[in-house]
Amino acid sequence: MMRRTLVAIVSSAWFCVASTYEAKADQCDAVAGELAAHVPGVNIARRSSVAVFALHPAVKYSSIGCLNAKSVNFFADVENKYPSASFFDYFGRAAAIALGGAAEEFREGAVRCLKRALVKSGDDIDLQYSGLSFQCSADSLSSSVVVQRDK
Repeated sequence: MMRRTLVAIVSSAWFCVASTYEAKADQCDAVAGELAAHVPGVNIARRSSVAVFALHPAVKYSSIGCLNAKSVNFFADVENKYPSASFFDYFGRAAAIALGGAAEEFREGAVRCLKRALVKSGDDIDLQYSGLSFQCSADSLSSSVVVQRDK
């Protein structure tokens, strides 16, 4: 009797965890599909339990982070201290699809954040811009930006 109860409890817990994971996976996969469909040159690479990685010629790599429905972010990294305009164009378009909003706001936020990061090379910079939270860094070899909606 005790063993059946324990099995039932463990089975119920596993079902709840699996259902939650599938909801996150479905949401993240849907966003990745939109990204691939609407941004030329994007190829969806692999997925982890909380992120989908996307490849594009303007970046070293990028990802859509889907920890939960309220915590979606977009990350991009480039092997260059001074990213090109194509990096910022890609970042703006892709982040707008991942988080919803205007591509120009995401692009401008990334530009502002990386300008500050270049002044403080090697430090992580936080920037609030237009209801978005940016974190970026730049050093002599690479630059990266992550954005999410303000909480």
